[in-house]
Amino acid sequence: MDNCIAFVKRRKKLPVILSPEEVAALINAAINLKHKTVLMAMYSLGLRSCEITKLKPEDIDSKRMLVKVIGKGLKHRFVVLSPVLLYKLRYYWVNWKHEDKKAWLFPSGNDFTKPFSHYSVKRLYRNCKKKAGITKPGGSHILRHSYATHLLEMGTPLRVIQILLGHGQLRTTEIYTHLRPDYEVKLKNPLDAIAKDLKIAK
Repeated sequence: MDNCIAFVKRRKKLPVILSPEEVAALINAAINLKHKTVLMAMYSLGLRSCEITKLKPEDIDSKRMLVKVIGKGLKHRFVVLSPVLLYKLRYYWVNWKHEDKKAWLFPSGNDFTKPFSHYSVKRLYRNCKKKAGITKPGGSHILRHSYATHLLEMGTPLRVIQILLGHGQLRTTEIYTHLRPDYEVKLKNPLDAIAKDLKIAK
């Protein structure tokens, strides 16, 4: 008789997702201009906390409406830039009155030679989530999950979402839903869908 041990396959937990209304409430909970812009950018671009801190002004291509992102393993990808986010980024940059495009887009305090730390990003998310009255578990990565899920709900093909998120394997992206056949859909950005609920100029 063989003494075989049956290994139980570990189930992947489905990610926690914020509704579009909760995302708007979270962003509006940030009273600091930089903090509000950080949260908007994280959601609109589907970024990890470590990716948002590496952005520089030169990564924002307003002519092509793309943002260059440095992801895991220093792999570069391009993400579609929302017109709402572009407006907010310009408003933020003008108010910070800094002209150096080689500086960090989101600096540590007023020191543009040092980037905003991903620990600060996580703390910012926790504080705004609490202020917005959101009780769902999880940290800032939920904004990335919400971005992907909302894109899918808006009809964006899973393959496109895979590229935007920088996933090496499609099966990593499939956690959000089953593959859809509607590849001809026009890409939309989830931030634009909640623009009417945001206090953009504050």
